[in-house]
Amino acid sequence: MNNNLKFSILNKNDLDSFFIFIQSNWKKNYIFNKDKNFFKWQFYNKATKHYNFIIAKDVNKIIGCIGFIPNSIYSSNFKNKDYIWLVNWIVSKDYNSASLKLMHYLLKEINFSFIGTIGCTNKTYKILKAFGFKTGKLTHIVSENKNIKNFKIGDFKNL
Repeated sequence: MNNNLKFSILNKNDLDSFFIFIQSNWKKNYIFNKDKNFFKWQFYNKATKHYNFIIAKDVNKIIGCIGFIPNSIYSSNFKNKDYIWLVNWIVSKDYNSASLKLMHYLLKEINFSFIGTIGCTNKTYKILKAFGFKTGKLTHIVSENKNIKNFKIGDFKNL
């Protein structure tokens, strides 16, 4: 592993290699690769003209990324006290230590008052804990609507 990793916010010039990285390291038919308009809508920051991803490069090859979705893209009420949500924290297998450096860069470069994530692996949980974040686990509670007979998502027969 190269100790001279470079970190930056994703820009238009890196998009092609970013999508190749996602394809190779996340999921083959992931929504970002299938629907570039969705990706642009979700992650393009008009103010900075960058995408809301931090990338790590070894020379010119992307080896890691961590995405963030600021609530301010949906409401100007968050401009001065933004919340960000972490997504797609991925690092190539040969570069595990870059995970911590990606988070460090994000914390240093992005202004926010709250940071959250939906879905968290055990590895991610440990990293967030090490950075001093208040972490926990949610209890999921389900309530069946007796007025619906044909459920599209849930299966209540085995509850």
